[in-house]
Amino acid sequence: MVSTIHPSHLDFEIDHPSSFAPYLIDNPAEIFRYLERIRTQRTLVKVFLDDGEAFFVSTLLDVAPAAGEIQLDPAPDDSLNIAIQACRRITLSARLDGVQIQARVTEANLVSRPSGRFLRCPAPTLALRLQRRGYFRLAPPASDPIDCRICLPGKDGSQLDFTLHVSDISAGGLSLIVPPLFINQCRIDDVFSDCRLDLGSEGVLLVNLRVRKITQEPDDLPRNQHRLGCEFHELALSRQSLIDRYVARVDRERKARSSGLRD
Repeated sequence: MVSTIHPSHLDFEIDHPSSFAPYLIDNPAEIFRYLERIRTQRTLVKVFLDDGEAFFVSTLLDVAPAAGEIQLDPAPDDSLNIAIQACRRITLSARLDGVQIQARVTEANLVSRPSGRFLRCPAPTLALRLQRRGYFRLAPPASDPIDCRICLPGKDGSQLDFTLHVSDISAGGLSLIVPPLFINQCRIDDVFSDCRLDLGSEGVLLVNLRVRKITQEPDDLPRNQHRLGCEFHELALSRQSLIDRYVARVDRERKARSSGLRD
């Protein structure tokens, strides 16, 4: 892969925690999940040396949580492989499903084995997932609505069981139509565990939802109804794939119907 010398220093968002705090990730398991997705999708990774004076394009060869390390394809130019081992810091940058991912590693060592060469790096302890634009949000078809079942503890120790209509869904979260009784039970940043999300032919998924936005009596809803915006919390990759599949299927079917009408 072609290596390039960058003409000037770069300003990385990961170096501005006060401005990008909502996008920073310091949970090791979550960082490894994104790195593993980058590896399995063979997403290209830009490897920046120090302040970005030089970079090369690489791929993730291995992600090893147990060993606390990752492995990268080395640069095609050995001068860069030598330079990277003397770096103060190394920044990895990739676009995963249209979202920018940055991660910072402290060192990289060139390893030569009979099977080939690679750069061995300690696992990043900090990453940034910068979604400058929102996920593609899709409203389920009226002919095939989807619901989400959430169980909450009542004040008297009983269990409150809500089956809520999903008004839109994306790879990052969903929006629910909820009654006042539900609103009285939740606050911003509350996490609802093991919610049953029914995606029809894609199956029923258990998901964790974090409350991000509560809209009081939106104009497009019946009186006393509210909209609750939630993000998926610690979503497993297998369940993420099923949600992606659902969104893609419904969008494809909708476009096919629209195309048929035009024809």
